[in-house]
Amino acid sequence: MRRTRKNLFAAAAALLVFAAVFVVCQTVLFGANFVELIVQLDHPDRFQVYYTSSGAFSEQHSVFSGMIEPNQLQTVRINLHNAPARKLRIDLGDRPGTVRLHKLTVAGTYAGERVLWPEDIQRLFSPQAADATVRSQQEYAEIQSGEDSYLTYNTSLLKPNPLLLWGLPLLFSLLAFSLLSQTKISGLVPFSDLYSKQPSIGENINALDGLRGLAMLMVIADHTWGLFKGLGASGVWIFMTLSGFLLAKPFVQQPERALSVASWQHFFARRLRRILPLYYTYIVIVYLFTARFDEALLHLLFLKGAGHLWVVPQEMFFYLLTPLLMLVSLLLFQLRPWLVIPALLALMLLSNRYFDVNVLFLYGMNNIKLRPYFGVFLAGIIASWLYYGIWQRRDKPELHKKMEPWGAGISTALLLFFLLGSEEHLWGTGTRIFTQMYFSWFGTAAAVLILAVLAAGPASAITRILSSLPLRALSLVSFSIYLFHPLMLELIRKGAAYYGGINHLSGFPLFVSTLLLSYLFACFTYALIERPFLRSA
Repeated sequence: MRRTRKNLFAAAAALLVFAAVFVVCQTVLFGANFVELIVQLDHPDRFQVYYTSSGAFSEQHSVFSGMIEPNQLQTVRINLHNAPARKLRIDLGDRPGTVRLHKLTVAGTYAGERVLWPEDIQRLFSPQAADATVRSQQEYAEIQSGEDSYLTYNTSLLKPNPLLLWGLPLLFSLLAFSLLSQTKISGLVPFSDLYSKQPSIGENINALDGLRGLAMLMVIADHTWGLFKGLGASGVWIFMTLSGFLLAKPFVQQPERALSVASWQHFFARRLRRILPLYYTYIVIVYLFTARFDEALLHLLFLKGAGHLWVVPQEMFFYLLTPLLMLVSLLLFQLRPWLVIPALLALMLLSNRYFDVNVLFLYGMNNIKLRPYFGVFLAGIIASWLYYGIWQRRDKPELHKKMEPWGAGISTALLLFFLLGSEEHLWGTGTRIFTQMYFSWFGTAAAVLILAVLAAGPASAITRILSSLPLRALSLVSFSIYLFHPLMLELIRKGAAYYGGINHLSGFPLFVSTLLLSYLFACFTYALIERPFLRSA
């Protein structure tokens, strides 16, 4: 039975591979190397050839010929460099006059060559101007052109090799089936680690992993779906509070770690191995490989975080302050929760109110000074003290059981609050982004959400949803997804415009395609970059 399921899965995946490769072949095999015209004009001018695989023509996908001298029969070749050319448009120049087109040749690398003679040109091309006409003579097609006249051909001039068009998808689908039918999917790194993941202390909490995965969905929805603009900030606040919560956990459960040099060495080694390899890989690809050396150096030193990278310097700043917080909690308050929690709460309020760019700034996002969002991180640390310092130390099963419905209800309400209350645009009443305006409240709400999820218990619906395999799978590679999803987003948008003629892809299709491509890419970066360094920590 298990073997049958694996074969069915492999067959389904092979069908998807066949469809994907066939679509790609339908596009790239129609590529044209050049358009060649044997032409004579009664005036000096130049042609402009537009090409597209589908959709509208654009200046971006067009090529000019050289200047054509009048009253001379000339061969004009316009190189398209194997660009997708299902549709062609030939602009006949800027000046009115007579154009005698003796022969038109379109040649492709994989689609052979198509030669059009005068009668073909008259039959297949249609003039797109009121004052333009096409008449077929014995030796040429005579075109009387006005200002801005052009010819269009809206079906493919080239026919790809059928052996390549059908053979390549079949070959790749057979290879995919052969590979997947012989591969133990659960043994692959991004899947096996879902079941073997272990924190530095204690047991792994699946629901919190799923919460991180949900936060990642919020970020991608923000960047791809205009309806949810501002939701990404909610996802980031959840990331930050989870970071504070989990980083404080070992020191709350084992206070002696705060005085151990070895513990702090392990702490920083694990954090650096978590962040640096993948982050530096991204910086090298985006900045160094494009010779943007100053930008690369600023990012490598965490002095700047352009765009979505603004979060990384914030995290590094938090890591530097964590030892100080833990040492103060131990030395001044003897790690007594009833002293530590009020002190951290006061520090959080002061940080949210006064710790702005006039005190210290982190440069990033859209080239602006950003305040350290230290208060959001502190909210997570406070939640860790409340849960591990008080809740878990009190062995009261009856109380815990009574709190489960409350935890489930509060966590559900807060998730709805994050999803529906992050910005005004969703309700059509304005453009304010509440998650940025009231970051301190959203950070506090994220900390309460963590506590509510933990209190809800394993049997609650919200816990089962957050503990689901898809959300935990996203969580495992969330850092890779976060770093690289803008590149995947840009790749999809440009690919859709270039090959599909879809110039403004957005909404649900862009969200789903970005999520899937980012996840697949993240599985590779996690397996090849993140995991090897994490396992060496």
